[in-house]
Amino acid sequence: INSSFFDIGNINVGNDVKIMGVKIGEISSISLDQENYMAIITSAVDESIKIPNDSIFKIANNGFIGSPYIEIELGNSKETLKNNDYSINNVDAVSLEEIINSFIFK
Repeated sequence: INSSFFDIGNINVGNDVKIMGVKIGEISSISLDQENYMAIITSAVDESIKIPNDSIFKIANNGFIGSPYIEIELGNSKETLKNNDYSINNVDAVSLEEIINSFIFK
């Protein structure tokens, strides 16, 4: 499954893909779309897991020092993502710096 992001933070090939905190796959490649300069993350996910095509793919972290991963929040669609499909609801990484700055400078 492919997902486009403006900011992927510190995510790397080999990081986990999870649903409800349970690992269902891992990130197999990261590339740059040279037309729109978005990061494309390709995830290898267990074929037996049916992921609705309106699911949210979010870059998350295991606490402050844990490794980043993609968390999938399942949608309600009857249509599911197939091999090489693109997810449409993607949430970029949020850096700790951005969070701290939003509290300090408000």
